[in-house]
Amino acid sequence: MHILTQLLTILSNYCEAWSTEKRNIILCKIASSFFKALSLVLVGSIAGSLPVFFTIARNIVCFFQDRFKTKLPLYLICFGYVAIGIGSIPLYTSILDAFPAVSSLISTIILWFGSPVEIKMGVSLGDILWMLYDFVNGLYLAALNMLCRVIVTGISVIRIKRQQKMEKNASADAPHSER
Repeated sequence: MHILTQLLTILSNYCEAWSTEKRNIILCKIASSFFKALSLVLVGSIAGSLPVFFTIARNIVCFFQDRFKTKLPLYLICFGYVAIGIGSIPLYTSILDAFPAVSSLISTIILWFGSPVEIKMGVSLGDILWMLYDFVNGLYLAALNMLCRVIVTGISVIRIKRQQKMEKNASADAPHSER
């Protein structure tokens, strides 16, 4: 069951990495966060799973924020991560146990304000923290997934930047109408 949840996490992570629209990125993040939380619970990592469960809620709020133009103050979500991080201190066995909360906080700020490219870059920073956390906790498939995801996301960012540059050049080369 544990390996199946990691494989489903990997699948949804790659869908997220190749998505170019913010809405699709958020939907894929909801799926990957769900499978990640389930995987962490199955190996007994409660300190790691708490921020991920909160991340699922955050992603749902961000999805509906964009879809229905509602606003939940960013500081409330950030406060939630800080509260989870502090509340989980008794469960920490090392400083690495704080990485999920820190990663989620970074991801929240980027997701709230960022463009798709900025979101991908912020997620990659969080993925590096998760990679270290997963490796130390024996989730080697998940750690390998995070490493591959950082690479795939980097390729995706390069592809998006190249496409934006081509569109910019095409619009600059287009004939201008005279008045």
